[in-house]
Amino acid sequence: MRATFATLALATPFLMGTLSWGGSAQADTLELIVDRVPYGVELYLRGPATAAESVFDLPPAAFEDAEGEIRFDDFRQVGTADIGDAMFANVSATLDGEAAALETISLMVHPVEAPLPFATPFDGLVSIEICTVPTPEGQITLADLEMYAGFVAYTENTSAEVVLGRPVGLGTPSTVNVRMFEHGEFTDAWNADWAPGEALVIPEGKRPPFVEPSMAFGIAAALFALLAVATGRRPKRSQAA
Repeated sequence: MRATFATLALATPFLMGTLSWGGSAQADTLELIVDRVPYGVELYLRGPATAAESVFDLPPAAFEDAEGEIRFDDFRQVGTADIGDAMFANVSATLDGEAAALETISLMVHPVEAPLPFATPFDGLVSIEICTVPTPEGQITLADLEMYAGFVAYTENTSAEVVLGRPVGLGTPSTVNVRMFEHGEFTDAWNADWAPGEALVIPEGKRPPFVEPSMAFGIAAALFALLAVATGRRPKRSQAA
């Protein structure tokens, strides 16, 4: 799944009204929004663009064009899922102990002086889909930019424990500020240290996995029928029928 700007084009008017959380990320400090959705687990990451190298050992050249320059408009137009893939190439992921694949939704950069709201999954999705700031003037370096990336692990077990691992020697230690959402609602927040050779553990969800609407309707209908039998009552017909 490769996201495009058209996906959230209509969401732009609401961007400025979204509450901000955490402010601008500091060096070697990452912000992570975990969203448990019906089809899997989504991860939205924000941090200084320089952290791509300092934390994940991704060479700065990954952000540059053939002339060795960072073209801000290129990020605005197409996003950069390939950079996200390269950045997380050596990051392992498991769901309840089973190896899982993390697919990049998109990765974008925005000027440090114009940080985007980053408190909810909606903020995370907007940050990797829509660029609402003007192109910075002059030559741009990674130090001038913040990085916003989105990843998804597809699974039916949406409440699974998620463990992200970095091999020994991959980057420098970092602090991760985590916010978790389930069924569209905020459930928890914490800070964690994430060093090379150690795991970043996202505990299992506090709510059961999603149930498909059709299945949920069937379960509800069955329970209603059992209740009717148990009480010896017949369901009343709707007055509107």
